[in-house]
Amino acid sequence: MTAEEIYLSSDEAMAPDDASFAKRSVIASLEQQHRHVPGHQRFDIVEGNVLRIERRRRGGPTTHYFDLGFIDPTPRSEAYLPTWCMIAALASALLFAMLLWLDGFGLTRTTSQFAASLAAVAAIGVGAGLLAWLRYRRRIIFVTRHGQVPVVRLVDNCPTPADVRAFTGSIRSAGQKAATRLPGKKQVLLVEELKEHRRLAQAGVIAPDVYEAAKKRILSCH
Repeated sequence: MTAEEIYLSSDEAMAPDDASFAKRSVIASLEQQHRHVPGHQRFDIVEGNVLRIERRRRGGPTTHYFDLGFIDPTPRSEAYLPTWCMIAALASALLFAMLLWLDGFGLTRTTSQFAASLAAVAAIGVGAGLLAWLRYRRRIIFVTRHGQVPVVRLVDNCPTPADVRAFTGSIRSAGQKAATRLPGKKQVLLVEELKEHRRLAQAGVIAPDVYEAAKKRILSCH
């Protein structure tokens, strides 16, 4: 079977809905509201093999489902550090060092005005550095196995680091368990993963260009 035949044989699967999961038990949950994640989001692992993702944004609430068997159990780590804060802190440090160097060589006069300038530059640098530290966040990202599409983005300390660690562990264990239910034959597995990506694309969860890139990665694995 060629890669093209895999694609053509991949029919669209019916998307799950709230009614089909209403009576199923929730294994683990995590709720986050942070500027580094898309609005307000809630994750529920439903009976160990399905991840329900609810988001509330300006455009309105959305709910979609994802088969945890298609998730890569090893998450990625992505650091966020505000660039402008770091630039301001670095520029202030350089300016502070330059003023001290000039004063040390007698090129400036140590006056109250000069001391005030030094203090102002130091205050700006310290303030920018402190703001950068406060705004620093590490994001934990789970992607699909072969498509490499991010489906879960978590901020590492929201609401608490312990909550995120526990939920991350639940995703990993549930994903590994769900993977055992998938077809063992690689060709069939790729077809099923391609179906999952196409369903998410048609539901508007992932952008068309992201889906096309994921499709190429999946077919290249054949």
